[in-house]
Amino acid sequence: MVGRSKCLSVNQNAYPSIVLFSFAASLTILSGCQTKPIIDSGNDVESFPNQSCQSDFIIESVPKKYARDRKLSFFTKYVNVFDINIFASCDAINRDILRIANMLAAYLDSDRDGIPDNPDVMNRLNADDVSLCVTLHKKDMKRHGDAASHIIKQGFYSLYEGERGRFDARALEELLHMIQVNGWSLVYPEVFGNDLDRVKDSLLMQALDRATGFSLRRDREPSMKTEIREGEMTAVYPDEAWYTYDALSCGYSCLTTEFFFCAFTEMLDWPFGHSPDEWRIENREELRTKDLAFYQLLSNPKYRLPTKLPNGNYSVIR
Repeated sequence: MVGRSKCLSVNQNAYPSIVLFSFAASLTILSGCQTKPIIDSGNDVESFPNQSCQSDFIIESVPKKYARDRKLSFFTKYVNVFDINIFASCDAINRDILRIANMLAAYLDSDRDGIPDNPDVMNRLNADDVSLCVTLHKKDMKRHGDAASHIIKQGFYSLYEGERGRFDARALEELLHMIQVNGWSLVYPEVFGNDLDRVKDSLLMQALDRATGFSLRRDREPSMKTEIREGEMTAVYPDEAWYTYDALSCGYSCLTTEFFFCAFTEMLDWPFGHSPDEWRIENREELRTKDLAFYQLLSNPKYRLPTKLPNGNYSVIR
């Protein structure tokens, strides 16, 4: 699974298999990395039941190629997933690093044959050297992830408001956002495009129009109704709308990305629940009834989208 070469064509030899690694049985110990044990508060209640974190990936030291980059100097741990870099801080929880790696791999390789399901999307991600980072605290993710934004496109942190909670749900959402924005939307701009600076129309944008009841192009239309809720100006949608993201701080590309997440994870039987203030669909059958064309698009095998929601573990089916 761990590819050391930076190849841009996906083939079986590009991702050689390695020995199965079980987090419960062993950890890669990095010299010079002194960390204090993190006590799990038990608040990660939405996590998947199997917390052993079985994985085909190992945690290594940051390769010299990246260790020489001063903007990445905060990160001392490293995992390679199909040539996507995951940089982690010294105090990052090893289980969480591997769960991020497993979820990413499972999104890209639903059938778990060790080869990414969509070579075009994989090549796009590799060509742009898309990388992730994992830290213990949000402040470190923001500071050091933003400092290395030339390569790091998404960050993750283990402690949420001082405790461990909703890690799996947050990780699954942000990983899907990352792949959609940096992969599917660029490889299929007329289909999954979400950036009006790149494409003026896409099937995803049209589906968003139908879900909200009117067009939201160009960062919300001036005629859109607003009201103050809890001290903040929010958007007001038509009664018939079934997607209603009301935070005005979320621009158009943000809206399409969030909409794609809600719809696509409904297709994958998302177990954590969507916000009823944002998503008014109860299940995939209701989505099919509301918008058959969009439902068929998301299930079209032509685009080789993930067919299963990652469960936090990953190993190749041999």
